Amino acid sequence: MSARGLATCAAITALAVAGCGGDEPAPFKEVKQPTATTPTPTATVDTPMTDADPLASLSAKQQQALASLVTAQAGLAARGDALGSAGADADKLVNRIKAGFTAPSGSAPEVRRLATALTSFAAATGSIAEETDLLPALSTQLQLRFAALAKKQPTVAAHVLDAKREVDNAIQTLAGLRLKLDSYASDVKDQLSAVELDAHLGETIGAASESKSVVLGEVNQAVDMGVRALADAA
Repeated sequence: MSARGLATCAAITALAVAGCGGDEPAPFKEVKQPTATTPTPTATVDTPMTDADPLASLSAKQQQALASLVTAQAGLAARGDALGSAGADADKLVNRIKAGFTAPSGSAPEVRRLATALTSFAAATGSIAEETDLLPALSTQLQLRFAALAKKQPTVAAHVLDAKREVDNAIQTLAGLRLKLDSYASDVKDQLSAVELDAHLGETIGAASESKSVVLGEVNQAVDMGVRALADAA
């Protein structure tokens, strides 16, 4: 081969080598896509809710002294609910009379239930205010705690005394409300012998409902304030 031909082959070879040099990009690699997974929900166990013991923070002796009061308070609330339901049913009869419908007999089932509910709530009101193991027991526990703290912790003792006065005032208020409730119950019972129900019964229902709300408010406030005072003075 001539010298000129050799030079041409050498040039072609050099170009081929340069085209396949070290700057060649790396071959593509397949990238696996992450597999979508659905998180497994964590199982939860529902824990039933229970009412906290309102006396839990008191001493064992105080808890024993006031256990009947807490039970009576719940019972009074239940009787209040029954009175509210009976009053609503009886009030429907009154509204029908006012709307022009014929008045039913005074001994209608709704009126009898109202008389029973009123009598029951009035009796419970009297009991919680008068029986020695109910609100009077709370007053007694507060008096004992006040006497124990009067000299050593006068500020705390004063708080306890305020609570005792609240309880004592509630007891007096409940005594007056008991008389009113008895009067309302008597008015309703008078209707039981009437040939026709008197539309004025609606006024008695309204007054009884108002007294019921006051009774429950007085009891709840007295118990709450008294028990908290004993807990704070522990």
